[in-house]
Amino acid sequence: MKPDELRREIRELENQGFAYGMYKPIEKFDSAVARDRKVFKDIYPFYSTIAMEEGAEFTQAVSKAFRDWMDNPINDSISNEDVKLNLCEEIADVLMMIERIRSLYGLDSNEINKILNIKYERYAALVAQHEGKKEEKKERKMIIS
Repeated sequence: MKPDELRREIRELENQGFAYGMYKPIEKFDSAVARDRKVFKDIYPFYSTIAMEEGAEFTQAVSKAFRDWMDNPINDSISNEDVKLNLCEEIADVLMMIERIRSLYGLDSNEINKILNIKYERYAALVAQHEGKKEEKKERKMIIS
């Protein structure tokens, strides 16, 4: 399959809602790439660029959500429904691109999950340590009072 034909096929699949490797029909894309490795050199920059753009849009959405929360920090959620929906959409876009990039670069899901579990454990320890420090400060305030 020629690169132009593959690009056309990808666009057609994406127009049908089968974007970025999250749905079964994209397997057609994966098998086409496997048949013609030359096409890969065109696909890497294409999806890598989209992934970077989606990451930037996600960052912007998080920033907007944080500003919305700062307007009403007592509330535990985002008050503006448009901001909330935008953040949900950007999370979905990033998750789709993560899967597409994982597949494109041939990364093993099991290996990613192992690393993810290690990072979750590290994060949980940091949160517990932070919570412990907050309790220490409360106790010190009570002693001083």
